[in-house]
Amino acid sequence: MKKQVVNLAIATLIIVLCIGCMSTKFTSTFKPSKVPHNFKSSEKIHFNITEVVLKGPTHPTKMHTSTLHDITPYTLMDIAKDDYPVLFKETDNALPIRINIVNNYSDNTNSVIFLMMLTGFGIPIQCHYNDNLLISVTLKNIASIKKINTVHKKIKCTRTVWGTVYSTWGLSDIPGKSDIPKESKVTTGLLVKKPPQAAIDIVKQGIINIVVEAISKTNKQELLMAYNKHNPQEKTVVNEVVVEKTHLDQIKTKRKEVKPQYNDDLPDFLK
Repeated sequence: MKKQVVNLAIATLIIVLCIGCMSTKFTSTFKPSKVPHNFKSSEKIHFNITEVVLKGPTHPTKMHTSTLHDITPYTLMDIAKDDYPVLFKETDNALPIRINIVNNYSDNTNSVIFLMMLTGFGIPIQCHYNDNLLISVTLKNIASIKKINTVHKKIKCTRTVWGTVYSTWGLSDIPGKSDIPKESKVTTGLLVKKPPQAAIDIVKQGIINIVVEAISKTNKQELLMAYNKHNPQEKTVVNEVVVEKTHLDQIKTKRKEVKPQYNDDLPDFLK
């Protein structure tokens, strides 16, 4: 038993450190196209993503191989403002939105390492990295509407990799469909690579589309009433910057560091 553990450890080091051949594909259930909405620029109602809460794996390797990279209010708002300029603006009176993302992450790297060891690292074995996401959207600090009218969205993202160390077989395109161009290359760290940027971009775009879908399903008149009642003079959160009015003509601005929150607490139905 001890010898098997040692062999497995050696195999892991070979796959992580040695140069090998790899091919990657990616699929997801995100909607790639823009979501229609019935808001007009003349209505002057805007939304601002001010908080993103991530709950999922805390192990550094699993966080690195997940497609949830650089998911912050800033990066999401950059996309939202470009794709939906009528809805999203970083202004003091925009309705603040909070996005909650629970990631029930899983992969089969341990079994793949064992199989690659048995086959002498010459036959590609498919390794799957699964991000099973539960995404919900809420309005922050708006008493009249506790939640935007939407169901929790379940999304699955799967990145599949195969690779070889002692043959070039791993450079051949991995079978099956892919939502991004398949990527084949010679690299190090076959099973611990960061996902392709194209896959990360799909995830960000998909999250924005879910936010817009949630807004579109909410009663428009209630949103307009909430927007009119929203008082930016008291306290406004604009993308991690807290603005507090201390005197009649004095505005004090302070930076508030908001980092993604990761933990292992998952809802029962995701366990």
